[in-house]
Formats: sequence, structure tokens, C-alpha cells
Amino acid sequence: MSGSGIKKIITISSSIIFILIIIHLIGVYIFSWGHYEWVRGGSISIGIVDATPNPMNPFQYGKNDSVDLLYRFIFRGLIRYDSVHGAYQGDLTNCDLSDNTLIRCTLRDDAVWSDGTRVKIDDIIASIDTFRKNTTNADMKAFLAIVTTKKNGDSIEIKSTQKNPKMIELLTYPVVKSDNIIAINSGTINAKNYVTSGPYTFGEMVTDKEYGFDRITLVRNEKWAWSTWLDKIHFKFFRDRTSLERSTEALTIIIPSIKNEKININPRFREYIYTNYEYFSVFLNTKSMNRMLRNSLHWQIGTSFSGNIVDDHRRMDRIFLSGWAILPTGTLKWFPDILRELGYTKKFEIISKIEQTNTTVVSGEIEYKTAKYWTNKANSTTLFVQSNPDETILSGNIPNNTQSVTINWYTLKEYIPGNTTFSYKVSSLWWTLVEWKNEYTLVLNLSNGKTETEMLTLYISPDEKKINEYKKVLQDEYYATQNTPALIANRERVKWEKLIQANELKDEYYYNNKNEVFTIKIWYIVGPQSTEKYAKTIDESLHLLGIKTELIALSPKEVQTLITKGENTYDLLVIGISVEGSLSSIGQLFSNNGAKSSSINFSNIDSKTLDNLFTELRWTTEISKIEKIEQDIGKFMNTESFFFPISSPYHRIWVDRNIKGMPQVDIIPDITSFMDVFIGTSIKENYIRDMQNKNISGFFSWIASKL
Repeated sequence: MSGSGIKKIITISSSIIFILIIIHLIGVYIFSWGHYEWVRGGSISIGIVDATPNPMNPFQYGKNDSVDLLYRFIFRGLIRYDSVHGAYQGDLTNCDLSDNTLIRCTLRDDAVWSDGTRVKIDDIIASIDTFRKNTTNADMKAFLAIVTTKKNGDSIEIKSTQKNPKMIELLTYPVVKSDNIIAINSGTINAKNYVTSGPYTFGEMVTDKEYGFDRITLVRNEKWAWSTWLDKIHFKFFRDRTSLERSTEALTIIIPSIKNEKININPRFREYIYTNYEYFSVFLNTKSMNRMLRNSLHWQIGTSFSGNIVDDHRRMDRIFLSGWAILPTGTLKWFPDILRELGYTKKFEIISKIEQTNTTVVSGEIEYKTAKYWTNKANSTTLFVQSNPDETILSGNIPNNTQSVTINWYTLKEYIPGNTTFSYKVSSLWWTLVEWKNEYTLVLNLSNGKTETEMLTLYISPDEKKINEYKKVLQDEYYATQNTPALIANRERVKWEKLIQANELKDEYYYNNKNEVFTIKIWYIVGPQSTEKYAKTIDESLHLLGIKTELIALSPKEVQTLITKGENTYDLLVIGISVEGSLSSIGQLFSNNGAKSSSINFSNIDSKTLDNLFTELRWTTEISKIEKIEQDIGKFMNTESFFFPISSPYHRIWVDRNIKGMPQVDIIPDITSFMDVFIGTSIKENYIRDMQNKNISGFFSWIASKL
């Protein structure tokens, strides 16, 4: 081929390539700055291993989580708790929640049934009355026995004879249309006449024997006040985990029956990770350690967990939705100073003190005590100085089983048997008191037939100079008896024995004057891998402070038994706790009264202030008030340092990667709260091109911006 032919081919090819590039760039330009929009339609399938609830009997609500989750999609209550935003919101009604014993609720404009009719106050009253008769939830049934209702136009008053957190729970229960209540009770309810109020209505229920599940299909409620994207939601209740695993291809969301249960999952699913009100924590015993020591230990231990959290756990230094962290506050003392105040020092300090002891000569001022009555059993002498040496009174404390008191062979007539004090007037007129030295023999005749005898020595004079001179005489006489060669040799021997004992002590620990080592006793619950790991982490952290530890593994039953018996000899307890219902229930672990029988006050904290705060928290529903109370509780805990969380285990469900709009919520108390997470999801979407202001000049400007 000639050179001109090759050039022609190159020119044509280059032109084609250039044109293709331009076409590609135009396509990119046209489709740039677009966005995806969700489209109504499609469905999701939620797989749960659990018994199948009756979808047409909402009075099963309160039975278990699976039942409650299903009915949260079908029915509305007077109010609802929004897990995504962490607050109570009006649902069918707007309610005044300021008084837990008297709730006033007014129907909202959007309170509409799925058949288009308005919700009535009579429906609410009838629903409460039916739950009072039919509910299988024992706690709610007991509460409903003290609840009354009163209609006032489009409003209702719900009154209780006592404050109870069940009142707020009741307001979240399904409200059922009166006509349906009659049909449910008579057994004539069916899919056609079944009226609901939630985002979805009941569609059908089908049993799949081959794969071992019951499918309950919910259909979008077109009368619901807010929009939903999904046409249908399929609940599939499986007999067991094996049946569920065989059907993962037909599922969109999988909720395990056991938290953190291992399930064979298709790569199509992603993990949705969350925590609930479950914490691995440290309780510090307020009976065995003072606040300053607890505060210091909290600081030391808390810092050791930054990189020592077990797998599949989230580091947790807060337990409240307000975000208040449980951290020690106040001025921290240097740890050796704290132990020194408790009478504990290091080996070198003990040796230094012993070495400085003077064993050859005992000297110095004798400590004299001035009192009306003093027993000389402790080798103390009483000096009594007053302006009038002619008269004074001897008095003092005596055992409560004393029958009579005799002083110098005189029996006190005024003494009444059983009194714990005596009084005896001595006077110069009766020759029972003289200037200078007075000696009295005190005899106590006891009810058991025994006697106790004490010698009382009293020096008295109006002249303080003479008293001081006599003190010097007594002092010299005392030291003369203490500084004999034999006693000096004995003191020297005792000193060297103490030095030998002290040198056998370990350098890193702290000891008292009896050479007893300062020890922190750590209990932890045997079984969970995390409690053992955390106990050992604490152990290592305390060793850095020079603290000897004792690690003791106990079963939960052993811990409960020992604490119930008052044998809670631990200083620190590492244990996992699970708080049912809401965080306010954690108050059960810090109360000495009014707590559930199954609850234990692990910290031995006894505070009316704390009890009242937790009680108030259980009764409060307004989010601003809740946050204020939580902060007050947090401040109290931080000041007293008797409890702090370490971590919270992750739990998970599995979600199809094609699901859109599912918000991440860190804390989900139970599976009923997943309604708030699922309700806004979508399975379909369209790409919308943004063609506004797109033209030829814009195209070349766009190309220039890319160069």
C-alpha cells in the first residue's frame, strides 16, 4: 500500500475516534448532574424465626416482640415512640403528658381508618376496655385495673389511681375500630371487613409447607396520613433457623431470633449493626471504698479500655440517650496520697520509719488527759486544774449491766441499776478530796455476778506552776522505768525483727502498719468471654498503680446469693446487664427500696436523691425533661464514682443491599422499633437527568473545566 493510502486510512480512523469521543463526552455531559429518585412500588420480605401471630387479633399486642412489630405496621396508637428521633410523638391524638396519672388526648385531623372514616373517642374507649379483658400481658392487665376513661367531645381523659410507667406504654397500644372489636370477639372478622389505621393493612396469610413458614402480607394503606414507598410488606415467620436459611433468596430483611445468631447469609445482604440497652459494666462497692478512692480507680480503669474492647463490641462510656458520659469528676488526689490517708505506704517508707525509731532512750512529753473521770488502764494520769480545789465531781461511762457502783468502799446511793453513767461528788469537807494527789478505787458490781475494779488518780491544784512541776517529776519517774538496759535491748530486738519483716515485703505494693498488703478484690461473671477479658484488663491496669488484686470468677447465681446474704466482699464487680423496656429501668440496680426482687444493688449505693431521680425519669415523657434528669443522674454518678459502662455488644439484622433510605440508628431497644427504620425504605428508584441550562456553550465550558 502506498504512503498516501496509509495516510488516508489514518486520517479517517482519527476522525472516527474523534467523533466517538465527542459523542461520549456529549453523553456524559447530558447525563451529568442527575439524581436518583425513589419510586413507589415493589415489596420487601422480612424473615423472622418465631411463632406466627394472628394478624387479625390486635389484642395480642404486648405478647412478644414479633407480635408487636407486626401490629405497629397495621395500627396506630394515641402516641408513638420514634426510635429514629428518640422522642414520643402524637399519633392518632395529641396528648398532654405532663401528669402521669391524668392524660388528656385530643384527636388529630389525620386520625382516619383505612376505610376513610374518622377515628372516634368511642373507638379508643372500647379498645382500652377490650385490652382490659383480653390482654395476655400480666403487668398491663394489672395496670388497666386501676385505669378509667372519660369522653369529652373529641378528647379523652385517661386516669390512673397511681403513677406508673405503664401509662405511657398503654398510650402506644393499638386503637381498634369499635365495629371490628365486635367482629373480633364474635369470630366474624375477615380480610374484607378488617379496618386498620397504620401505614399498611392486612392482605392475606399463606402457609408454605415446603419451606416451613407462614407469610403474612401487608398492603399499603392509602388513607394513612404519610407516604410510604412500598406497595407490600411480607412477614415470613419460619419454624426454625434451617428453614430460614433455605429461603434467604426470597428474603429482603432477616431478623435473627437470637441476638448475634450466626446465619448463613447470601453476599447480597449487608449487616445492619446496632446496640440495645445492654452493657458490660463495672460496679464499685461503696461500702468497701471511699469516694476519693473510687474516683481515682475510675480514672485509672477507664483509660485502660481505649484499646481493649472485645471483638464485636462498641466502646461505651454513656448509657443515656442525652449523651451524658459516665466519667469521674472533681479534683483527683495523687494515688499514693489517697492510700497514705488510708494507712498504706510503700516498702521503702516503712523501712525508713523503722530505721528512724529511737530504741536506746525513751523521751519526750507524756500525753496527759484532762477529764473528770479517767481510767488508768492505759497508763495515763489525770491532772485536774481548777481555781477551787475544795469540791469537784467524778463521773464517767460504765457498762449497762452495772448493778451498783462503789468508790473507796462507799456505795453510791443515787445510782440506778442499768444506768450507763455514774456521778460522785468529792469534797475537802468530807476528806474525799485534797490538794495534789487523790486516789480512788472504783468498783462496778455487774449483773452476771462479776466485778470490775479501776484505780482513778486525780491531781488537783489551783496553782498551774505546781502542777507543771509535778508533771516533770512524774515524767522523770516514768522514763526511769522505761530506759532500763533490758527494755532498751528488747526494743532493739523488736526493731530488727520489724526490719527483717519489712525487707521481705514486695517493692511494688502498699502495706499498712501490720504489713498487710492493700488489695482490690475483683469479682467477674464466669461464662461471657468479655467479662473475663475486662476483669483481666482491670487487673493489669491496677498493677500499674502498685495494687495487688484478687480475681474471682463466679456464676450469676452465686453473685446474687452472696449479695443477697450481705456477703458482697468484692471491691469491683464486672458484669453484663440488660435493661428491659427503657434506660429508666436501670434505676433498679441502684436502689435499696422499691426495686424488683430480681434486681440487685451491686454498688451498695444508698441515696434518696438518686432514687427520686430514677423514679422521675420513669414517669417523664417530654424529651427536654428526660435529658435534664439524665444529666442530673450522670452528674451524681460521676461525682460518686460507683458505676461506669465499658462496652455494649453489637447486634445485627441483615438487609438486602438494594434497599434504599434505611437510616442508621445506633440504639434500637427491641425489634418493635424497627418499624420506624423500615417504614421509609424503598426498593425502586429512577435516575432523573438534570437538563436545565444545558446547551452548546455550556458543553464547551464543561470540557474546558475538565482539562
